[in-house]
Amino acid sequence: MTLSYDKILLRAALCMLTLLLTGACSRRGPVLTFREADDPTADTLADWSGVASGLHAAWGTTDKRYARSVVPCAAASECRLTAWRGERVSAQLVLWSADSVGGVECRIAKFRSDGACLPAGIAQARFVRYVLTDTFGPGCGHRRDGDFPVSLAADMLDTLGRFDMDARTARPVWLTVSVPDDAPAGVYRSCVEVTGDGVKSLKLPFELCVQERRLPRPAEWSYHLDLWQHPAAAARVMGLALWSDAHFDALRPLVRMLADAGQKVVTATLNKDPWNHQCFDAYEDMIRWTKRADGTWEYDYSLFDRWVGLCAEEGIDR
Repeated sequence: MTLSYDKILLRAALCMLTLLLTGACSRRGPVLTFREADDPTADTLADWSGVASGLHAAWGTTDKRYARSVVPCAAASECRLTAWRGERVSAQLVLWSADSVGGVECRIAKFRSDGACLPAGIAQARFVRYVLTDTFGPGCGHRRDGDFPVSLAADMLDTLGRFDMDARTARPVWLTVSVPDDAPAGVYRSCVEVTGDGVKSLKLPFELCVQERRLPRPAEWSYHLDLWQHPAAAARVMGLALWSDAHFDALRPLVRMLADAGQKVVTATLNKDPWNHQCFDAYEDMIRWTKRADGTWEYDYSLFDRWVGLCAEEGIDR
């Protein structure tokens, strides 16, 4: 059978499409995220020569910040958490590798006990990101460059589903477990499975001991939590138009997270940049002031009302 030129081109195109789709399924591209700052300390000279190839993982402690350029002193193979029903508890594990490892992911298994099961979705694993910091010194106010030594600190909990690790680095992972308030008491077993491109997967088992006592919901707490909010900064970070519908939609889960922590206060910026630009993002005004030609003033509270209303809808309504 003789194939026409058009049919040959069609078959060639189908073969090429199949190859492209197969390649896309078998190889994932690099993780798109921001680049962290270089480590300004002498820790960059840490000795990694004794670390075997491949990805390593162990349980650490929530009381320590692990340096990015130093082989971590974390050797625990198991972890045990104890919580009331309705309580949120945390643990920290540490990953490290002498070689670069792409596409690192952490998956959490279901929580199983004798006769009961809790979904994996009650837990969240987040990669801890490093930021530049210095000593607190005399406190807030004007600071001159060079007066305080700069260092790299593990601080930010990222929402990335997977992460590319550079060679000779450590990467903490923060585990948060939100125990349902109706969870049956008992000892539950789960594990965190760590995978990466071209490396052997690792499993870190842990236990969750749920006690009979119940913690009230955050809205019922009398504890007064007041963390200042900066909603204008979120627009820049997320690349959204300030005070747009997309901006307010992006703010909602952040406000909900604050409410779940017991936040009682809403920070509202009445006029523009009240602190004379003390931080990276200027505080944008929520009340628009307009002076009329006759010398009287008009005030537009629509942004203020929308922001305060959003916070109230998510539970910050004291």
